[in-house]
Amino acid sequence: MKSTPHSVMIHGTSSHAGKSVIVAGMCGVLSDMGYAVAPFKVQNISLNSYVTEDGCEIAIAQATQAYAALATPVVEMSPILLKPSGPMNSQLVVMSGPIKKMLTQIPISGAMKKKLFEVALKAFKNRQKKIRHSSD
Repeated sequence: MKSTPHSVMIHGTSSHAGKSVIVAGMCGVLSDMGYAVAPFKVQNISLNSYVTEDGCEIAIAQATQAYAALATPVVEMSPILLKPSGPMNSQLVVMSGPIKKMLTQIPISGAMKKKLFEVALKAFKNRQKKIRHSSD
């Protein structure tokens, strides 16, 4: 029976608390110890993005963490990206595809929340599956 990869969640009290830097360090250390590591952040707000080898767009923080883990950055590591596009506006990018421009002060609808949750869960499970197979 194959074991499910373990997951670690890092919490912070606010934006710019240093979570991404801590995770990059942890990815590097765990990778050096021989663990198969892959960063994952459901949703990120980032003006700067990184283009993966297959042309997908992800948050630069997850690309940096992937390189620290000696892994190739892929879209599943950062499935939902909000790119600020002006005062109180952001572009919603889901699995590298721009969905819509939105006002940041208007809540996301229930139907959209459900869709985004399903996308994020699928991306997370895909990452777990790939980690499981890489550690066999």
